[in-house]
Amino acid sequence: MKQLRKILPIMLILLLALGLFGCGSGGSEGESPAAPESSASEDAGSADTTANAGDAEEPVEYEHGSIDGTVYTNDFFGFTFTAKDSWTYSDEEQLRSLNQSVSDILDNDTITDALKSGSTFIDMQASDADNPMHNINLTISYDPNSSNMSDINDATLAYMKKSYEDAGFENVSLEKTTASLSGDEVFALLTKMTVQGIDLVEKQVFLTQDGYLGTITVSGSSEEECDELLGWLSK
Repeated sequence: MKQLRKILPIMLILLLALGLFGCGSGGSEGESPAAPESSASEDAGSADTTANAGDAEEPVEYEHGSIDGTVYTNDFFGFTFTAKDSWTYSDEEQLRSLNQSVSDILDNDTITDALKSGSTFIDMQASDADNPMHNINLTISYDPNSSNMSDINDATLAYMKKSYEDAGFENVSLEKTTASLSGDEVFALLTKMTVQGIDLVEKQVFLTQDGYLGTITVSGSSEEECDELLGWLSK
């Protein structure tokens, strides 16, 4: 259990850092993960935007969240997460280490440039010292076409499942579901798996703002525990 406490949060963070759209290396045998489906009109609009790149607006600057005691605040997406006393947030140095492919400096300009170039940024990570299964992460990516996350297709789910299995997780299953976020029912992904003989459940909810996608992932021993953690979030 002591070894699991050390490696589990790291394994989960590395998987989350891939994100739904940050898996540029593609799947096995040359296959690439499929992004959420988009309509023909959206594709045409994207083509027009590319053709008129000179007229395209620059994305707004992303604002890095802040921590005050047990409260994490993200003004950009408009929510706070209040952790219990046994929880610990990753500090700036730890976040710089997790985001080493982004920058050694976590300022808004540098983060925005990295996101625009296709990087995924871990903005917040916290874990429960009393229970290594309890974690929350917020990962950020820039994808103007990610407004309708319920369109995630089976190919994307299959790629995510393989990513977990390649990392050593067993009995992995993913399904589309819903979650309550500040009283609103929102689309969510539910992942169940086994690690070192222990059952683990993750629930992901998604926030979009100005072309940015924020993926909030909570983990616990059951879906009920995940829902309780999501209840600590308020908008």
